Amino acid sequence: MSANGPCFGSGEMGGLKSGVSGCVLLLPASFMTLILTILGMANPALVVASPLWYSITEMVASILIVIGILLVSIGAMKLGTYYKNALPKVAGIIGLVAGIIGIVSSILGLIGLFAPVLTGIAGIIGIVMWILMGVFLILLGVAFIVLRGEIGYSGLSLGTGIMSIIAGAMTCSIFISFVGIAILVPTAVCAAYLFTKAKGIPEEEAKKSKKLVVRLAEARAKKPMKPEEIEDEVYKYVRKHPGGIDVAECADSLGISEKDVEKVVNALVKRGKLEIG
Repeated sequence: MSANGPCFGSGEMGGLKSGVSGCVLLLPASFMTLILTILGMANPALVVASPLWYSITEMVASILIVIGILLVSIGAMKLGTYYKNALPKVAGIIGLVAGIIGIVSSILGLIGLFAPVLTGIAGIIGIVMWILMGVFLILLGVAFIVLRGEIGYSGLSLGTGIMSIIAGAMTCSIFISFVGIAILVPTAVCAAYLFTKAKGIPEEEAKKSKKLVVRLAEARAKKPMKPEEIEDEVYKYVRKHPGGIDVAECADSLGISEKDVEKVVNALVKRGKLEIG
């Protein structure tokens, strides 16, 4: 399979575009999360006090991550459907579950700004979301590696898969999830590119195949020809192909048997109208 531009239909393109959009959203979300993590490590009191600007920024970053994961999950599922592989589909389902849990956590966290009692519950649910997100990234990484031949750009697919697996493993750990978030930045960029380049049978080839099926069906539907008609048709076919003919292709094209073609060709050769070799 060539590694040229994308060659997918509108249905596949819609799902794969979701993957691209999700990767794009993960970029600012990852940067915001990293900045907050660095600030929190530099000043732990900031995390405890959690001023309004800090909480709002953390909330926005979480929402962007959740939406990004949901969109990438849709892209992964479409990738699995497109290449008839269950692995991306499973990864996508886990990603969707993580995203839904993340939405619940974000809602509780938002309410927690006014009802602090819900903050702890939101935090616990958030941990579950991060673990599932890590599992999703690991499976997505494996999928990129497994499908590198089909997607094309084998080296990039392999590298993206490895980075996604590492990012997912770090994210699952919770304690060093910030390392996974840092690795997620280049991973999202590469994954977005791969989503745009995922392809299968080009539309032009698909159209040709359909035309071939119709042509053969019409050929089989022809009424039986008389011997002189067969001879005339074969002779015309040979004249249209001065470089030589293939008996099977000629038979398919005219809707007759290969045996009839060979019989006519031999007869025409004897009469000096055709020559072999």
